[in-house]
Amino acid sequence: MLEKFKNVSYFGLFVLGGWLFGYLFGYLNKQELLEIDSRSVIFFFVLLLPMVFLHVIVHEAGHTLFGQLTGYQFISFRVGPFLVVKEADGLTFKRFSVSGTLGQCLMRPPEYHEHQAFPYKLYLLGGVLMNLILSLLVLWLFPLNFASLSLIFIGFLTALLNVIPMGFNDGVTLRLASKNVQQRYLLYLQLEAHALLTQGLTYTELPAKMTQTIHVSQVTYLSQFQDFLRLGCLLENRDFDSLGLMLNDFSSRLGDFIYPYQLELKKELVFYLAYCEETDERIVKIWHEKAFQKSLNQPQANNLRIKAMYAWKVSQEVDRALLYLNQAVPLLANAPTKGEAKVEHLLIDWLRASITAESKQEFL
Repeated sequence: MLEKFKNVSYFGLFVLGGWLFGYLFGYLNKQELLEIDSRSVIFFFVLLLPMVFLHVIVHEAGHTLFGQLTGYQFISFRVGPFLVVKEADGLTFKRFSVSGTLGQCLMRPPEYHEHQAFPYKLYLLGGVLMNLILSLLVLWLFPLNFASLSLIFIGFLTALLNVIPMGFNDGVTLRLASKNVQQRYLLYLQLEAHALLTQGLTYTELPAKMTQTIHVSQVTYLSQFQDFLRLGCLLENRDFDSLGLMLNDFSSRLGDFIYPYQLELKKELVFYLAYCEETDERIVKIWHEKAFQKSLNQPQANNLRIKAMYAWKVSQEVDRALLYLNQAVPLLANAPTKGEAKVEHLLIDWLRASITAESKQEFL
C-alpha cells in the first residue's frame, strides 16, 4: 500500500510539474521569449534523461558537501549502479545498485553525544539545496532555451521529489529525525554501522550498541535497519533456529518495511526456507514474483548464494548450485562494504562445503 501511495505521489508531482512547465512554455512563447516548434519540443524531451543523470550527481554531491561542512566524513558515493567507496587503500570503484533509488551518498557522522545537538539537517537537505542552487544559477545566468529549461525543470522536480516526505526519501528521514532524539540516534547508528562495515568489521564484530534493541514509539526504516544488523549476525553465525523465528516474524508484517527491505527479507526467507523447510509453499510463490526475480538477477554475490541454495534444495540441481557459487566469488569485490563481503564469503564457503559433503555421502 505504501509503495502504491508513493508511486501515485510521484506521478502526481510529474503531472503537476509538466502542467506548470507547459503553462510556462506557452507564456514564454506568447511573450516571444521562446520559439516553440515540434523540433524544439522533441529536443527538450530528449534532454530530460541526461538532465536527470546530471541532477542525481548534483544531488549526491550536495549531501557530500554539506555533510563535510557539518563534520561528516566521506564513505561512498553512488549514481545508478556506479559506486565509489573510500577504503583504507584509497578510492575503490564498484558496481552496485539498490532497488527504488537512483543514487546515494553515505558518510560517517561525527561522534554522537547524548546531551549535545547532533548535526543532521544540512547533511539530509544538502542534495535538495544543490539541486535548487544549480537551477537558480542557470535561470539567472543563462538565456532561456530548451536546454536551460530542461535543466531547471528537472532540478526543481528532483528537489520536490526529495524534500516532500514520500516513501523513504530525504524529506521522510528529515521529518523522522526531527521528531525525537531516538530517531536521530538511530540515524547516527545506521551511518556509523555502515562506516564500520566499510572498514571491514563483520556484523558480529560491530559494537553491541549497534544491535541492541531500542524501544521506540514509532517503528521506522531507521529502527528496522537494526533488525537487518541482527539478521546479519544470525546469518554470519548460521543460527538457523533464531533466523527462522526472525524471518517468519518479519514476513508476517512485510508491508511495514520499505520496498528495498521487503526484497532483501524475501531473499533471505527463501534462503532459510530452502535449507530448513524446502517443502514450504512460500518458496515457489516468492520465487516466481516478477519484482523478486528482477532483483535476484542483479549481479551480486548474495543473489547467487540464494540461487545456489534454491538450486541445491528445491530444484535438486547440484552442479548448477556449485556453478552459482563459483560465479558469486568474483562478485564479492562489488559488495558495498568489506564487512558484508566477508560474511558473504563465509556463507558461500559454508554452502559449498555443505553441498559437497552431501554429494559425497550420496555417492558412498
